[in-house]
Amino acid sequence: MYSCFFDNYDSSKKYSHSQIQEIIESRRNVLCFYAKKIGKKRCALGLNFDEYDQSDGAVPLHILLDDDVRALSLTQGKKILKTFKKSQVGKDVIVIYAAQNCKGWFKMRFELGPN
Repeated sequence: MYSCFFDNYDSSKKYSHSQIQEIIESRRNVLCFYAKKIGKKRCALGLNFDEYDQSDGAVPLHILLDDDVRALSLTQGKKILKTFKKSQVGKDVIVIYAAQNCKGWFKMRFELGPN
């Protein structure tokens, strides 16, 4: 497990799905770095904002591979598995998240350079 630092997240606020996605996308370069570092054709990134560490601003980051996403699709639906199978590190990456009042996933454009 890794950590990703979010200085723009406030654990006392309740965020909507679009707000959480915006916060996640603000760290796109770092997240894509971890996806590339794993050295696989595809992976999904799991962020658990429920375990946000207030002292250093870190959120646990999990790298999910084929079997993990396949298991997750049993509860999240087949669409996540289908989207995952079409994804490729270097083109896009699937991000799965959990926060206080929302959880979900989305496909994020892969980008290592400045936003």
